Amino acid sequence: MLHLISQDIKAIARRTLGEIFPRGDVAALAEVVHPNFVDHDGPPGVPPGLEGMAWSMRMLQAAFSDRRWEIHQVIAEDDTVVLYCTFHGRHTGEFMGLAPTSRSFAFRQVHIVRFQDGMGIEHWAVPDDMDLARQLGAIPARPANPLLQMPWPSCCRTCTRNVLPKVGRASQRGPSGCWINPDLPERSETTSYIF
Repeated sequence: MLHLISQDIKAIARRTLGEIFPRGDVAALAEVVHPNFVDHDGPPGVPPGLEGMAWSMRMLQAAFSDRRWEIHQVIAEDDTVVLYCTFHGRHTGEFMGLAPTSRSFAFRQVHIVRFQDGMGIEHWAVPDDMDLARQLGAIPARPANPLLQMPWPSCCRTCTRNVLPKVGRASQRGPSGCWINPDLPERSETTSYIF
């Protein structure tokens, strides 16, 4: 059995997302994927082993051009690596029933890979699929923060202090009956606060 140190398996994991997947290189993928590989979060019906991982790589290659994984952090412990990354690309082919939109995207992912004999043998993924779906237009954009859309009471234009509806710490009422937050400085026409 091949014993690898953390730096070795981190380098293999980086190579897989940084070089092999963007190029769609099945021969190189065979060097890093164990014959008994299991993708715990792969699409239903995808076979195990190299065949399933190659299918996933080709599916991403067919759906997205300009693919790249920006790796933010790689952590290794014992035989397992965790990669935190952002997947960038352009939607130029059908993806899970969604026709090409030509939209660029960037969404975050976490990949956990367990190694055996110098090859990935198990994989778990935590992608932000909702963010990808929003960016591709498959679901509506994220609603704005309702607190930021809340209209200021009419007295806010006349009070010398920032006025809020009764949210958080407030101890005085303004002329219109809304609550004044004594922790905020005096208001000016250019003052704005994000809560």
